[in-house]
Amino acid sequence: TPSGRPAVIAGYPWFGSWGRDTLIALPGLAFCTGRITEGIAILTELSSHEREGILPNFFSADGTPEAYNTVDSSLLYFRAIQEFLRITGDTDLILSLFWPVMKRIIGRFTACTRFGISIDARGLLHAGEGGTALTWMDATVGGVPVTPRHGYAVEINALWYNALCFTRELATEFGDPEWSFADLIPLLRRSFRETFWIPEGGYLGDVFNNGVLDRAVRPNQIFAVSLPFSPLDPAEQAGVVRTVREHLLTPCGLRTLSPADPAYRSRYRGNAAERDSAYHQGTVWPWLLGSFGEAALRVAEDREQEKESLRKHVRNFLQSHLVEAGIGSVSEVFDGDPPHRPGGCIAQAWSVAELIRLYLLLRK
Repeated sequence: TPSGRPAVIAGYPWFGSWGRDTLIALPGLAFCTGRITEGIAILTELSSHEREGILPNFFSADGTPEAYNTVDSSLLYFRAIQEFLRITGDTDLILSLFWPVMKRIIGRFTACTRFGISIDARGLLHAGEGGTALTWMDATVGGVPVTPRHGYAVEINALWYNALCFTRELATEFGDPEWSFADLIPLLRRSFRETFWIPEGGYLGDVFNNGVLDRAVRPNQIFAVSLPFSPLDPAEQAGVVRTVREHLLTPCGLRTLSPADPAYRSRYRGNAAERDSAYHQGTVWPWLLGSFGEAALRVAEDREQEKESLRKHVRNFLQSHLVEAGIGSVSEVFDGDPPHRPGGCIAQAWSVAELIRLYLLLRK
């Protein structure tokens, strides 16, 4: 960047630097691989661009923020810092560099900030309006979101719960009791389960809006199991993993929608509008394997057996794919149906990063 700090390019050949992609990729690209200094520099650069509790969605070529239309970048910031802490144990650096930004994010989200981002009386986080796309499923055609997710999105509220619990943990460490959320966290946990859990299906709905729960089977629910702090009980966690494994898991990642859904798109092809219409409607994303692996290990009755199964899964995928598109790298997306033809960028940062992170997790 012009500031002299490193940045993460989301994907070659056409993406630039995106906040969301950077924060998802940072643990695998930097912290897990010992590139701590670069990781700190990237987090510090992102921190400097926080505005009203929101981190940038993407940057222009000269490194200046170009848009803030995102709700998850700010919450993924907490997740990246969790991974930094897990690997380095450096609470002093978090206190000096990141803690003030973390508190500003929480403060603005609880008070209300841009794009309708605010919490309700149940502690749930609401974001967006009809024409906005603030989550990672952000494809639009003709200015209209293909996968409307305004309202209460399941992974946003899982990330929100995780961020609050992590903040409480640090507040205890730092002697900052104002940020312990003694009432909000249990309220949010209860509200999350009441809002998203589908007892007869044994899984989580995707978005709650205007009193209606979207019951589509999507991969976003996996974050309610994979994140360090989960609002679900063990039986519910197992149900989520079972559903995702049955409907969404493929050799190269997770589908974005169950093939049983009438809106499922099996192929990522055609012109730009046709591809965008399939982007999050069945297309497979390999970066989701990282969170799936974490979740599967969390609920496994035999952890070593699950590890071996996941190792085989990753090994088979990489052996076939690393010579298939971008040589030595991992593509952005794949078709939802076999033979799962690769598409999009031939080298996608979060695809590479999450497979590195999962690989290292499975070596433990």
